[in-house]
Amino acid sequence: MSEVVHHVPRFVVDCVAYIERKNFILQDGLYRASGNKVAIDELKKKLSESFVYNSNLLVADDIHTITSLLKQFFRELTNPLIPQHTYNQLGRNFLETVGIEALKNTLEEMPDPNRATLKYLIRHLKNVAAFSKENRMPASNLAIVWGPCIFTSEQIVFGDIGRMNTLTKLFIENYEYIFSENERLVN
Repeated sequence: MSEVVHHVPRFVVDCVAYIERKNFILQDGLYRASGNKVAIDELKKKLSESFVYNSNLLVADDIHTITSLLKQFFRELTNPLIPQHTYNQLGRNFLETVGIEALKNTLEEMPDPNRATLKYLIRHLKNVAAFSKENRMPASNLAIVWGPCIFTSEQIVFGDIGRMNTLTKLFIENYEYIFSENERLVN
């Protein structure tokens, strides 16, 4: 049974618990390789048809089905994980003009559910990157895969993919500083 996490969607917690099993987190190309579209759609339909979310339905023959479904969950959010106003505060020249402290301060102003979910996701990505010798997914590769999932499609249209990836990599590499461990994450 996975941990109880305040403000983080149960589906996200369950996917992360599933993926972080030792035999899965070591999978080569974790998150980079895509799952079978038919299997992803079938699993999504099965989860959607359940009147009440049932984590027991979150089972797949291929770990890439689960990782693809998790990425899809974030891409399809009605309101992005990192709200547009937060992204705007980071500014186009963020990386050149300010440091990690300003990034931390900006993220601290996010709504609690968004911040808790981002923190939980980035902690997971940091855990995945810790096994990069086995899964070949260091922070830089995870940032390329996850940047477009964390930020909005509107930002992608404006050609900010490089910036999104850089910010995502900074989140992963500076997790301990940006998301203080004494912050309340788990109930």
